[in-house]
Amino acid sequence: MDEATVDTVQIQHIDFAQWDMSTAMEQTAEGFLVGRAIVTNVGVFTYMNPDGTTRRELRLPEEVFAQKSLDSYIGKPLTNNHPVDFVNTDNVKKLEIGTVMSPVLHDEFHVSTGIVVRDKAAISDIKMGKVALSCGYSLDLDWQSGVWMGVPYDCIQRNITVNHISVVDRARAGDAAKIRLDSDTKYSVQIMEEDSMPEKVMRVINLDNVEYQAEDAVIDAYKKANECADSLKVMVEGLTAEKSTVEAERDSYKEKTDSLGKELADLKAKSVDSAEVDKLVKVKLALLSSASKAKVQVTDEMDEKAICVAVIKAVSPEANLDGRDDAYIQARFDIAIESLDSAVAAEADADKQTRELNGDSASANTSKLDESRKAMAGRYGKRG
Repeated sequence: MDEATVDTVQIQHIDFAQWDMSTAMEQTAEGFLVGRAIVTNVGVFTYMNPDGTTRRELRLPEEVFAQKSLDSYIGKPLTNNHPVDFVNTDNVKKLEIGTVMSPVLHDEFHVSTGIVVRDKAAISDIKMGKVALSCGYSLDLDWQSGVWMGVPYDCIQRNITVNHISVVDRARAGDAAKIRLDSDTKYSVQIMEEDSMPEKVMRVINLDNVEYQAEDAVIDAYKKANECADSLKVMVEGLTAEKSTVEAERDSYKEKTDSLGKELADLKAKSVDSAEVDKLVKVKLALLSSASKAKVQVTDEMDEKAICVAVIKAVSPEANLDGRDDAYIQARFDIAIESLDSAVAAEADADKQTRELNGDSASANTSKLDESRKAMAGRYGKRG
């Protein structure tokens, strides 16, 4: 478990630290702070659950002082406050202010390590009074309850592995777990901590003209969420614009397709088969023949109705066709054609009669008449 996530811890015992467990820090020629300090202890720690209930975790000496656990301190980074995540190769360059050094020692209750602080800002914080130390570690919880040194517990911390040690404002392990700057300081340790969480620095954030206090991590997370939301908004706006463009192109192509479809339908509606074409040609030729009979001069600008009107006028100049519908025009045209055909037929008969009277037929008839006359004369002569 990462100690940085603990809400409330209460350590139930009183003890005195041995003097060799903690030494005053010395400043090197480079300005580094070097020394030894108590970093944690054994006991029953009370943690606050998310639902408001508490659980009591026992840190047994055999677990806290296990050699594997003690070895996990050596070389681990020192940080200024607990980080949000455990220290690793991705963030150590940003977080590390110093190093935990060997040897790692322990007495009946405490663990102490050598430490070196190299970061200038952290050294300044320490000199200003920020001297408490707190471990960040992982563990396994063994859910068996009992009583240890008169204090009940709900579970036991097992396999404790240290990730980092942090300089904080208040120590998880009480007043003993801190950096000493004065070698003459003498103290006894009474560990009875109501709230062992490092003091949280609160900042003010304005939301909809209302100011709220929140931790740095909360405000940073909120800002990142807002930035992400803004980025997504820009992306959505871009996609919306792109969608509108695509829809416009789609509608344009659809309109063109619909238009072509309509044109094709119109062409199909207007198209006729070869028999219909032949019929129309015959009608047109008959109309032109009728116009020729009526001696009407047909021009390219004249449609069928205009030709019919011209033929009617030629046959019946007095005909008044203004405002007449197509049926009337067609009926008058048919009558005019009949008149033309009758006139042509009558003229043809007259020509035939004239040719018969004035042509070869007339001569033949005359010869026959002469022959008849001669024959008659002969008959009369024989009698006489």
